[in-house]
Amino acid sequence: MKTLRVWPKSPQVCDGGVRWRSAVECDYSVMKLDGETMKVVHLSTYDIKGGAAQATYRLHKEPERLGHQSSMFVVTRSSHDTAVVEFAPATNLMSRLQRWFRGKRIARDFAPYQASRPPGYEPFSDDRSRYAGEFLA
Repeated sequence: MKTLRVWPKSPQVCDGGVRWRSAVECDYSVMKLDGETMKVVHLSTYDIKGGAAQATYRLHKEPERLGHQSSMFVVTRSSHDTAVVEFAPATNLMSRLQRWFRGKRIARDFAPYQASRPPGYEPFSDDRSRYAGEFLA
């Protein structure tokens, strides 16, 4: 299986030339690789609750319309779409302890920046999560 990743502002080959396109401008109809059907996974906090979630949901539906397999992995599911899967973390004691320690470690790493952040500003986001790779298992 071939993987095609589209990052925000990534180079895309269009009509023999390369241009920079954002993921939102992405045209799934030109994304067939040697006639194969792609499997696309969208990650989001919500599926249809809020503007960004609705945009992600539309991005999820477009590949389906063109014959690709598209699924959406969310933290909170509100729709009845069977291709939208809600994340359910493991509830056993060991998993809960691992999440707790990981959350503490992330908070500890952000602590030095707390004093230098102006009042009213939100904290920076991080590419880490207390769930780590748990949802991939």
